Amino acid sequence: GNQSPGRAASQISSSLSSPSSSSTSGSAEVLPFEIWYRDNSEDDLSLDPYSWVDLEVKKVFSTFTRGSALLGTAKVICQLGPWSVAVHPCRPDEPAHVQPSAEDPPFFFLYETLPSKLGIKLPFTSFERSVLRALNVAPTQLHPNSWGFVRAFELICEDLGRAPSLSVFFWFFSLRKAAKVGWTSLSSRPKRKLLKPFLESFKVFKDRFYKVSQGAVGPIILIDSSGDPYFPLYWTPQPAVSVTVAEKDLEGWEKEFVAELHGFRVLSTAEIIKGSGFSAKYLKNIRKKLSQASAKP
Repeated sequence: GNQSPGRAASQISSSLSSPSSSSTSGSAEVLPFEIWYRDNSEDDLSLDPYSWVDLEVKKVFSTFTRGSALLGTAKVICQLGPWSVAVHPCRPDEPAHVQPSAEDPPFFFLYETLPSKLGIKLPFTSFERSVLRALNVAPTQLHPNSWGFVRAFELICEDLGRAPSLSVFFWFFSLRKAAKVGWTSLSSRPKRKLLKPFLESFKVFKDRFYKVSQGAVGPIILIDSSGDPYFPLYWTPQPAVSVTVAEKDLEGWEKEFVAELHGFRVLSTAEIIKGSGFSAKYLKNIRKKLSQASAKP
């Protein structure tokens, strides 16, 4: 069976899984909707500490095994500002789900496609971090198409002058069921389709990841002042397996926002995140077409 920390007081804390595999900033986070996590109590770790990981993940190693292939990457993947990160190649036999050794400084793996194709830069936004915490997944544990939904939703919120809300986001998106822990995938809920996937088949990403750690200067972007990660840095055996948002879970402004979003036809994730300012123009054109269509006799 699956474990739930309970609804209305859904807590994401290190009690969900071992502190080595996951912990989050602060001792607990209260979510206003129901979320269930994978029950890892039956996992047999005696022969393989990663027995819970899907074989498809285990058999993939990164092509970024030389530092020379990553020259300039650290600067390119950061947002403008005081931020800095260090980027490191992977060992030839190192899959994305491995845990750090005791002497490793905090790091996380990042798929190249996030900054290069989806426009996701570091540090992750507050909303992006909250999605990772709610789902209890590391950055590479979330499928790139799902990252696309997160990014496009953020841009829609920005264009419409709304705060990005986890409740509204999960009103439109649910989790795909999986037996083992692989890439966590979000899909549109029946009759609540907001976004088309960035790509129908997102294949070229699995072997293109590298390590990211804190840079030498600038604000710390991996852990807070208490030493807790802002999001799960490493793959967790207890990712979310079910999220349910009921109408009563929404605040007044969120209900209004949901109604506004239901007024759009299904939007293209790829079109929205294509470039700076494009998203607003894209939504403006769609609104114009909708108003013209409704004005026709």
